[in-house]
Amino acid sequence: MSLIFPSPENRCYCDEENVENCLKGGVRDMTPCLNAPIIASFPHLYLADKEYQSYITGLHPNKTLHETYVDIDPLTGYPLQGAKRMQLNMFLEKIDGVDILANVSTGLLPLVWIEEGLAVNEELLNKFGEAHHKIYMLKAATVAFIILCIIVALCALVLYLYMEKLFCFKNITSNRVVALFQMSWQKDKTDGVSKATLSTIPADSLYGDSSYGNRGHYPHQLVHRSNNAI
Repeated sequence: MSLIFPSPENRCYCDEENVENCLKGGVRDMTPCLNAPIIASFPHLYLADKEYQSYITGLHPNKTLHETYVDIDPLTGYPLQGAKRMQLNMFLEKIDGVDILANVSTGLLPLVWIEEGLAVNEELLNKFGEAHHKIYMLKAATVAFIILCIIVALCALVLYLYMEKLFCFKNITSNRVVALFQMSWQKDKTDGVSKATLSTIPADSLYGDSSYGNRGHYPHQLVHRSNNAI
């Protein structure tokens, strides 16, 4: 037979033989630590069970005012501000022979709540702002550099493909790479004039197809005069 506890998170603090006395959610029994019947909770019984909150009038639980928190800078991991908030309570119940408690009902009575907190000053906050600005600028510069490298690489690839197509062509049949242009030099010893002939490669040597062989060469002469004639 499984036992049903009022609050599963408090199960390890409960006596399985006396489940009725287990605490409900949102509070913690500090008796073993303090040797006193003290129950700890957030101020105004924030996050405590509705039964505890309804026992006393005038409670106004609020997350912003009554929750324990720490604000940590996500880039540096430095704590910027925080607060620790706790309320001490005790169970009030009817005790025979005590007149002041003769007509009370059993419930959780708040005694006092405590808050400890800290926050960095404005000067330190400004330094954090400067650090954030530098880090963001560094990230932006890194991204810009990567984009620039990609653009340069693409431009280099396009230029390489263009130059390969302009000056070189792969023979489809033999997979050879041949030049589209052929240049030959001839020097006339009588007048010291050097002549260069720039010829295109026959189409059949490019394509491996004799049907293009009738195109032949297309020579173009370039004349260079040298002062040192032989």
